[in-house]
This record gives sequence, C-alpha cells and structure tokens, in this order.
Amino acid sequence: MQAVFKKMFRITFIIFLILDLIWLGLCVFFMVEKNMTAAGDIFGFSFVTIIFFSFTIIPFLYNHKAYLYINDNKIVGKFGFFKRLECNISEVTFVLAQDDTIHIVLKDRKYYIMGIKNAYAISAFIQQKMPFSPCDVTEALVERIKKRTQGRKKNIIMVFCALGLSFVWLLVAVFLIGSSKEFSDFTQRDWGIFAILCALELPTVIAMFVFAIRSGKGNLRLEKQIYEIKRSVLESTPLLLGPGYLKSVLTNAGCSQRITVYCGCVENDPLSACYNIEIFDENYKLKFLYQTEIFTIENFDEAFEGLLDLTDKFKQANI
Repeated sequence: MQAVFKKMFRITFIIFLILDLIWLGLCVFFMVEKNMTAAGDIFGFSFVTIIFFSFTIIPFLYNHKAYLYINDNKIVGKFGFFKRLECNISEVTFVLAQDDTIHIVLKDRKYYIMGIKNAYAISAFIQQKMPFSPCDVTEALVERIKKRTQGRKKNIIMVFCALGLSFVWLLVAVFLIGSSKEFSDFTQRDWGIFAILCALELPTVIAMFVFAIRSGKGNLRLEKQIYEIKRSVLESTPLLLGPGYLKSVLTNAGCSQRITVYCGCVENDPLSACYNIEIFDENYKLKFLYQTEIFTIENFDEAFEGLLDLTDKFKQANI
C-alpha cells in the first residue's frame, strides 16, 4: 500500500515565490527611484528579501519527494524535512490517524507524518498487520481512562478560557485608556492601568501555555490505551444475529464502531447484503445502533475499502 501525499506545500511554494518576485521588484524600484544608496537601506531591503526567500524554501523542502510504502512486513518512507522511516510492522506498537496526519509509534521512537490524503486507510492497513494482544477490560481500567479523558477535556477548556480572558484584559485596558492615545500621551493614571494590564496578562498567558502542555502531555499514550480497550471489546463481544450468512466483521481506523456484514440475505441472491452498526456507550460497551435495509453489493472490497477487518478473529472463535 502507498500513501498519497497532498500537493498543498507545492502550491504554497508557488505563492511564496510570486510574493518574493513582487518584493524583489519593489526593492529595485524604490532603490532606483529614491536613490537609496545608504548602506542601512540596502541592508534592510536585502534582509527582508532573504527572509522572504527563506519562507519560500521551507514549505518547498517539507515533504519534498515524500513517500510512504507499506507491505505485509515493512514500512519504508521519507517525509517532513528529510526524515526517513524504515522498520518492520512487527515493531509498531500503535498507529493513529487524525485528518491528514499519521502517528506511528514504535517501541523506542515515534513518527509524525503530515499531508497524507488516505491517512485513515493507511492506519487501518497497518493496524491489520501489526501485532495486537487484547487486554483485560476491567471496570477499574475503564474508570481510569474516563478520568484521564475528562481531565484532557478540562485542560482544553481552560486553554480557551485563558485565551478569552487575555483578550478581555486587553479590551478593558483599551476602554479605560482610550484607543487613540500614543505612549507619549499617557498620563500617570494610564501608565498605572497599563501596568495592571501587564500584571494580569502575564499569568494569564502562562496559565494558557501550562494548560495547553497538560492537555497534550500523554495524549498519544491515552489514545493508545483507548484503542486497546475498544479493539479488545470489538473482538470479544459476541456478534448479533443477522439475515443470511456472516460475510465480514469490520471497524474503522479509530475502532469507534463495529460493522457486521451479512450476504445472501435474500434467497437465491448471493449479492444481497445488509450490515449491523454497533457503537460504544460511555462505559466502552458495544450497543446496537441500527441495521441497514437489504441492498445489492457487487464489489465487496471496494464498498468497504479502508476498514480494519476483524473477521478472522470470529472465525477462529467459531462464532
């Protein structure tokens, strides 16, 4: 399987290159028209031009000639700023897809790969091949995970509260001082208000960063524990009865639901199919959501492409 990388960074490169050329043209124009021969002026224009060109090169180099190949045994890739990955799938302990980003966790290191169009399909493919040992889902473990999840949500809320509060302090100060005043026009009262603003803003900003760090700390480890619990429940919970015969048991890359597909739902029509959807409740137990109407399916692999196949687990258990 091969990852499909987005072309957004090449578009960014073209935009910055056009801006560079416009800026360079303005530099030449002003230096000629205004006769700017002073060393300071030349240095200023040159310095800004170098910065513009630097911002052009950075997005161009990120994911330049990037690739990511996965087969039954190995993962090989080049991405980011010349980062490389080459490992056996047996070394992968966890993989997480989020939008266009994939986190690949090995026993001794982690990889963060951005800009992948088929991130969820890649994640499901790796999950299918990597080793997984079901865990014992106890009430104590579930409560511990729920507590950590709630703590993460509270930290995220506090980040936004601190951010909003920092704007409130600023607006109050502007209202009391006046938006049109320059620093040279400040009275003793204005400087006092400004000092109070700084005294309030500093701890607010510090608190915002502290909560942001706390919300991100251990996030990947928490996601790994949630994945292990969900997949263990998916593989151990007995299947619901359905029409026809069992064709496949699937889940998405995040293991948030179980899809049980039945074929031959109509007599003498092997292409007739339907499927059950089960989701998790707040205690990480599966509950029935709905069963689809019977439909005709001609190409099963295309219809359910990118999903994690758990069928073998149930066949081995003779369910």
